[in-house]
Parts: sequence; structure tokens; C-alpha cells
Amino acid sequence: MQRENSAARTIVLTGAAGLLGRAIAEALVGAGHRLLLTDRGVDDLEAAANQLGGGKGAVAICATDLTSAEAPAKIEAAAAKAFGPVDMLINNAAFTAFAAWAEADQPNAWELETELVRTFFEINFIAQQALVRQFVPGMIERRWGRVVNLSCSYDTMQRLYPYGATKAALEAFTSAMEKQLAGTGVTAHTLNPGGPVFHPAHYAAHPNLTWVQPDIVNAPLLWLASDDSNGIPGRRWIGTRWLEGMEPMEALGRAAGPMNFLGFGAFALR
Repeated sequence: MQRENSAARTIVLTGAAGLLGRAIAEALVGAGHRLLLTDRGVDDLEAAANQLGGGKGAVAICATDLTSAEAPAKIEAAAAKAFGPVDMLINNAAFTAFAAWAEADQPNAWELETELVRTFFEINFIAQQALVRQFVPGMIERRWGRVVNLSCSYDTMQRLYPYGATKAALEAFTSAMEKQLAGTGVTAHTLNPGGPVFHPAHYAAHPNLTWVQPDIVNAPLLWLASDDSNGIPGRRWIGTRWLEGMEPMEALGRAAGPMNFLGFGAFALR
């Protein structure tokens, strides 16, 4: 089934009740998109939806634990009931290192309880993969779709274990998927804000870090949701490099790059 060209998309956004999720939702709804917000708590989701009441788009919610086996089908059913087929999946939900412990108190990698490591991977990688598996086949059938996985910088991948390791796995998965999606009309991307995203509690604990504002990822997301991004293969986007007022084609050269670990490929088998 060929999808009709439309300025408005149906978008699933995970982690929608947090500061970053709310900033993303505000931008997407303001642009006229139909948005299914999902997170754990129904009260937080309802508060986020009420905050978006003045937007031009439409909003629905689905409270669920992303690590449950039922979550992907439950989210798809909620989106279908509210709006119809899903055009775009934004995997924003994450269990962060800040949520687990103060950075100064981070234990050595070999000292971590295996169950805690498993929790990081269940939320930050397995749940994302399960949602992609749920939604991408329909996108391929309709010949249009976007998957955007929120990631982090390469130094964070090496510095903050196991959070960084989950994001490294997510990037490798997205890169492999993008190659396999070639020619389908569906593209997969990773999006790195470009620094730790401001949160009052985290800032209070780490005032000396350079924080970025939650809306830093909005410009690339709005562009990816549009037909202007058709034909552009998957990229690794960095929010802080997409400067205010920058034209998309200029941003493509400045804020985007290939999804791989540059510098390692040529030596992998030597």
C-alpha cells in the first residue's frame, strides 16, 4: 500500500513525560503532527498531554512499561485507535547514568551487579529493538517511515558504563538496519543531543558540566518528519551542530555523519 504524501505524520514518542520528551512533543504537535505519547506513568502522560492542548496537532497517550512483552503491540494498538498507521518512531526513553547514581560515585565496570546491567540494556536497547520490530514492517509496506533512536556521544559510550554500552549497541543496530532498509522509503537514524540534557536535579548535582537545552534535538526531528528528508539515507545527527536558522542542506553537511565508529573499521581484521 503506497502512503499518500502528507505534511502531518503519526508519530510514536517514548519517554514522553520527561523534559526532553516534552520538548520534542511540543515541537512536533506545534508543527501539526499526530502524536502518541508513551511512558510509564499515566498521570505524568496526562500532564504532558494537557500541556500540549494548544498545539495544532493531535495527542493521545499510552502508559506502559516498555520492557514488558506486551508493550509494542499495546502501543501500536493505541496509535491505530487514535490516528491510524504509524509513520515515525522516536525512541527517546532511557535509563540514564544520572538516574542510577551520582557520576562521582559510579562503580567500576567489573563491580556492577549483573541485574543492574541487564536493566540498562532492557530499557535502552531491547525495548527499542522490540518497538522497531513492531513498526518497521508497516512502514516498509507503506513505502515511507522514519526511525530515530536517541543516542549519546562516543566519549560517553566509553566513560559511562553500562549506559554508554547500551547506546553503542543501539547505534550498531541502527546502522545495520539502515543498510537493510535501502530502497524501501524507510530510513533509520541516531540523534545525539551533543551533551547532557539539562534537568534541574542533574544540574544541581553537576553544575560544572556543559548542559544543552531539551529543544536542541527539535530541528533535525522536524526535518526528518518532513518529505524534505526523502531520499536521504540514515545518518548520525548531533543536535548542537544544527545551528539556529541553518538550512537543512547546510545542516546535512554540518550536523550529520555516517553511523559507525570512525577509525576502527580498517583495522578490525588485522
